[in-house]
Amino acid sequence: MKRLAACLLGYYEYAYQFFTGRVGVEGPRANPWIDQFTVTDDMKATYGAKKQVTDAPGVIGTSLNVLFESNNALRLAFKLDEGYGPDDYTFQYFDGETWHTVEPVSIGNNRWAILVEDIAAPNLGYMFKFVLTHKASGSTYEVSASVYSYCLLAAQNGSENMQGLAKALYCYGEAAYEYFVKPGENGN
Repeated sequence: MKRLAACLLGYYEYAYQFFTGRVGVEGPRANPWIDQFTVTDDMKATYGAKKQVTDAPGVIGTSLNVLFESNNALRLAFKLDEGYGPDDYTFQYFDGETWHTVEPVSIGNNRWAILVEDIAAPNLGYMFKFVLTHKASGSTYEVSASVYSYCLLAAQNGSENMQGLAKALYCYGEAAYEYFVKPGENGN
């Protein structure tokens, strides 16, 4: 419980710092889990975003984000080439139990996103499967990614504020998983 509470507090403090832009002014307290967080090759192999199939015509790129303003929403965006639009595709994601067909969200410049909203903290590492299917040909563009996938990218490549927030979110999710999903293994 101590680790979960400390990581939740750390996530709160880094989120406060991120949203207020107060880097270095009121920095988060020392937190050994967050302070010592380092992206490893094992983390990348387990949680790194993976493009599995890229056959769908008209898809020229993807990007991954976590929407921190909402309840842990994961967003995978697809950039479509000229002459292609969202009506040419079916947008879906798989949550491990159910396939969800969703209406894509426009994020501008012929970029369309699939959102997975309200991901509980113990599930931040779950690898969702995103599939964009070209209706005319049946070919697909498939990506597996999790909130952790984004955290690993942001922890290495984000701004100073984003790096701290990404590390804190990863550590909070990991602590929540250990506490809620594996309680018998860690003495809870």
